[in-house]
Order: sequence, then C-alpha cells, then structure tokens
Amino acid sequence: MGYLKKPRLHWGHLPANSITPDDAADLLDMIAETAPVGANRTQSILHTMFKWARQPGTKGRKLVTHNPISDLEQRGGKEKRRERVLTDAEIKTLWWGLEREDLPADRHTALGLKFILTTMVRPYQSAYADVSELLNLDGTDPEYHLPPKRVKRRRPVIVPLSELACEVLDEALEDKDQVVVFPSRMGDGDIPIRRDALAQALNGKKAEKRKNGTVADRIGIREFLGLAHFTAHDLRRTAATIARRAGAPRADVKAMLDHINGDVTETMTSTICSKRRRPS
Repeated sequence: MGYLKKPRLHWGHLPANSITPDDAADLLDMIAETAPVGANRTQSILHTMFKWARQPGTKGRKLVTHNPISDLEQRGGKEKRRERVLTDAEIKTLWWGLEREDLPADRHTALGLKFILTTMVRPYQSAYADVSELLNLDGTDPEYHLPPKRVKRRRPVIVPLSELACEVLDEALEDKDQVVVFPSRMGDGDIPIRRDALAQALNGKKAEKRKNGTVADRIGIREFLGLAHFTAHDLRRTAATIARRAGAPRADVKAMLDHINGDVTETMTSTICSKRRRPS
C-alpha cells in the first residue's frame, strides 16, 4: 500500500511495539509539510493497523501492547502547520547540551542536529550529507550542494554555509577518508546515520524485549535537557527566525526554506555569516 511506504522506510527495522506517539507524530508531521491529505490517510491506515495488531491472536497473544496513533490529533487537513520555534533560552540549552559528554546520543547525531539549526536544511538532508557535496570549506564561499535525489522538487540546490555551520562540519569531518559527513557507528565512515536517527535521539526509546534480554529505556535528548517537545524539523523554523532577526529579508529566508535558487545565496551568505554567532 502506497501510504505505508514512508512508515516502512522509517520504521522497517524497528519492532512494531517500540514505536512511540512521538515517533508517529514526527513522521506524520514530516509528511504533512508537503502532503497534508497524505498525512491524514497515512495516519488513518496506521491507526487501523495498530488497532488490529493489539487484538489477541490465535494463541491469545497481542502483537503490540499499545497503539501509538490512537491519541494523536489529525496531523493534516485543517490542522495548522506546526509553528514551534525554540526560544533563545531553549536554543542555548540545546546547543550547549549537545556538547555534554553524558548526552544520550552519539556525537555525529548531535552534530547532525546542530547542522540543521545552522543551515535550515531538512533532517534527512543533514543525515545523508556526503563529503563530496561540500565545497570551498576553506574558502570564502563555502556551500553544501544538494543533489536532486535529496530535494523534494528533484532539482539540485546550493545551501550557503555560515561560519558556525563550517565549525560543525570541521568537527564532523574527523577522518580524511570519511565518505559521509555524519557517519553511523555501524560503518567505517561510509554509512550515514539513519534518517530517523535524529528524531529517535530527541524522542528516546522505550524498553524492549529481545532474545538475549531486555534493553532498558533510553532517555531522549529533550527529556535529558528538560526541553518542551520539538522535532528536528522545528529546528529549521528556528533557524529561519534567527536569520530574520539577524537582518535577512523575509523573501530570502522563505527561499532558503523552500530551496529556491537565485540571488538568495549571495544575500544569505553575507547576512548570516556575518551576524550569526554561537549561542552565548
């Protein structure tokens, strides 16, 4: 079924019983950004699927113990677009919290979140960034060249990189033989972190039973830092707000969020690179 394609892509490797309401909300909100009706259909199908899975089976056992969709409001249709923007205090808490050694996430996942906040790219565009797509990091016009396969409108776009974004990249590119910018611990610098790794790091993970024992709860970054709910996508909106306050014209910020090429690259580079600073 077509509406289950994205859930399979994001959750196919996860036990069904480990999916949380936050996981479901993050996925449905992402779909609703460009396809609100599709988000509603996906939500309805997932609700029916989990409802069926909760029913006792032939041996009297349920496939899942909860339905993560049941208490969610409709994510598309008449529902307003998400307007969550982190406050200055929250940005400071998040930015420096991602530096903590006891953070419940690996370093490249933390840097992937920082990259969204410093570039306005979508979460999957941060997670899947390739080293070969970064140009002029040591020059005057550093850029992230997004290939068409990683752009919703299937066309290449150029994202100007601020000084702060380059600092994030400098730390991420720790190995000269690295192929991807934010490598997974499962590979050797050639496998990127999963698309849903950023959302899972924010959400945390509930305990689950495995053949070799029970894996304990893993607290999420939001709870760990005492922050109210926000998604990785909300960091894009927060970055846009920062850019506007730094003096970037509204039209240029909108173009950056929509990934429309033009003179925006020059304007945003000169405005943001000169005014955006690390949270104090």
